[in-house]
Amino acid sequence: MTQQSLPPKRGQIKINIIKGFFKYSMKILSMDSRMKKTRRENGGGLSSSSTTPQLGTPKEYKSDGSFDSLS
Repeated sequence: MTQQSLPPKRGQIKINIIKGFFKYSMKILSMDSRMKKTRRENGGGLSSSSTTPQLGTPKEYKSDGSFDSLS
């Protein structure tokens, strides 16, 4: 004889959804705190190894704040 599956009791679906959401949010929060801890241990923030290319000053820019157009 096989067991007959009955529908869940009243409210069990909502409870399961809320439990799943709670577990998921706790997982996200714990990952966030681990990432912050790792950043703190590694010296924080963005790495300074990347460099920004130095751009030259445009020819039409003058140091007094005026701007010459090319036309």
